[in-house]
Order: sequence, then C-alpha cells, then structure tokens
Amino acid sequence: AFAHAHLLVQNSMDVVIGRDKITIDARVSMEQVLAVEAEEAYARVRAQWPAFALAHRAYLLAHLHINVDGHEMIAREATATTQPVAELSDRAGAPGMASYHIEYPLDSRPGLVRIDEDCLRDVPLADVTFVTRFRQDDHATFETAQMRWRKPVAINCHWETGASPVTAGATHVNAWSTMRAFVTEGIWHILTGYDHLLFVGGLVLAARTLWDLVKVVAAFTLAHTLTLGLCVFNVVNLSSRIVEPMISASIVMVALLNIFWPRKSTGWPRLAVAFAFGLFHGLGFAGGLKEAMSTLPTSTIWIALLSFSLGVEIGHQSVVLPLYALLRAARKAQMDGAIPGGQLMRWGSVAISAAGVYFLVLALRG
Repeated sequence: AFAHAHLLVQNSMDVVIGRDKITIDARVSMEQVLAVEAEEAYARVRAQWPAFALAHRAYLLAHLHINVDGHEMIAREATATTQPVAELSDRAGAPGMASYHIEYPLDSRPGLVRIDEDCLRDVPLADVTFVTRFRQDDHATFETAQMRWRKPVAINCHWETGASPVTAGATHVNAWSTMRAFVTEGIWHILTGYDHLLFVGGLVLAARTLWDLVKVVAAFTLAHTLTLGLCVFNVVNLSSRIVEPMISASIVMVALLNIFWPRKSTGWPRLAVAFAFGLFHGLGFAGGLKEAMSTLPTSTIWIALLSFSLGVEIGHQSVVLPLYALLRAARKAQMDGAIPGGQLMRWGSVAISAAGVYFLVLALRG
C-alpha cells in the first residue's frame, strides 16, 4: 500500500515479565498495518484504519516470537475484558499507531526471555524496528533496547525471594540503556537509508576540500536536527505524502547542480541547498520516531532525541569520510592523467540523479 525509497517502520513496545505471564503493550505504525492489511485502493480511506488495525493483530502474533527458556510461547486468546486487544490512536498530523495488548501465560518463573520479530520480510526496502522497554514486574525501572529482524532482545531474569510486583511510573526509565538504544537506532536508520545516503553522496561529490565538506555537512546536520526536534515535540507536522517526494526531489536537485551548474556546487548556494532540503530530511528521520518516544517522560525524550541525532551523525560520518577519501584519491588520479578529468563528479551525479528519479516516482505513486 505504501511505496517508499526507504520504508523504515518504527514501532515500540513495553514488556513486563511476571512469574505467571508476560504482558506486551505494542504500538505498531500504520505504515506496517496498511502494508500488510490494505490494498492500495483502500489504504487512503482513514475510516477503514480501525478495522485494519484489528485484523493486523493476527499478523503481529505470527511474526512476534517470545521464547522462554528455549520454549516458544503462545499468546492467550484475545479478550476485551480488561484492556482493548487492538485500538487505533491517531494524533493530529501523525500517521497513527495501532496499539495491542498481548499476554503470554507461563507455567513457572522464566529465566531467559528472548523476543524477536520478522515483520515485513517480503516487502522490498522495508526495515522494521521496535524500540523495546522491558522490566520484571518486581523491578520499577524499564530498560530500553532496539529490536529488529535478527537482532532480538534477550532478558535474563533474576527473581528475589519475597519480592512483590510493583507498578513502574512513567519516569522509571534507565537513561543509559535508552541512550544506547537510540544511538543504535540512528546509526541503523542511516546505514539502511538509501535515500539519505544518496543525498549526502551528492553533497560529498562536489566537496573539493575538507573544509567544503565540513561546512556542507554542518548545514545539513543543523537543518535535520532542527526539524527532527520540532517534529518529535509536535511543533511541526507534515504529511509523509509531502516529505517523501521532497526527499527524493532533493536527491535529484543536488545531483543536477553537480552536473549542470558545477560552479554553484560549492559556496553559499550549496550550503543553502543542503540546509533547505535538510529540513525535509529531518522530518523523514522523525517518521514513527515520535510515536516510539510517546510513552517516555520528557527528560528521557531529550536523551532519546539527542542520542538518535548522535547516531545519525555517526552513521553519516562512517559513510562520508571514507567516500571523501576515495574521491580525493580519484581526483589525484585525474590530475595525473590516469582517468579522464572532470568525469568523476559528472557520472557519479548522473547515477545519483537516476536513482533519485526512481525513488521520486515511487514516492509520488505511494
């Protein structure tokens, strides 16, 4: 139902492990729900979303795997006696999240709990992550981890004699584990974000000196950090139907500048382009991130936001610096006559532009 250059689905869940049951409250992006449950002709009919959310519960249970001490757990049959088994929250300007309350009964106290998922494995360019908060029911503090396909969350339970279940307040979140999880989330977002990498690649192609590179990356970083923060705190909201095409258009624009106006590929014109389109990339970074952070206390949201931004920059630099070093070596070969001069930026930009047009068509069709 959705066509994206980079379908990063950001979900979240809270896991409470007790002596007789494991309780999961999962919040799943409507992008995932619609990708599984809706045909394209109906995906835009918002009145149908609650029905899609309810139907998606069966898919989630089939692709969410809870293993306790080597045994696969089976969820208890759905009942609505205490909490809704599925409901749709739809915040203004946000795509909405489907919420699911799931219980797994246990015969005895668990030792090692392993949670993993394999959602949307058949959807091209899709990448699903769950920001997972977990605790034993006799511990007040939540730990935080990132879960995605082939990166499960493993929890070693330690039960104290005589300890009783406690209710965890919203502020009981471990700051260090939250920081680690969101730094990882930021790095992963970039390393699997083909659209963002293409844009940054276009910027790097035109950088003639290290100082040029530092300035243009700083402009891009400042812009996307600004809109990411504004979006997470609900100050700015923009539909993905606008954001996704603009991100793809930014790839095409920066590549065309390199090809047809190479003199404007450095200096203030390039900084302005990097900053302007960086604003839209920040909104793209936000995606379902703000919903994944929605249950965190304000102080922890700041930790998560700054950690995610740090992870994004680590991801950027892990690509930008090696690429720049390779380009410098190639340009030296050009000057030595080993390869034709002026061809590197031109043909590299042609390839980036073609990829940007492809992703733009996908975004407009979605």
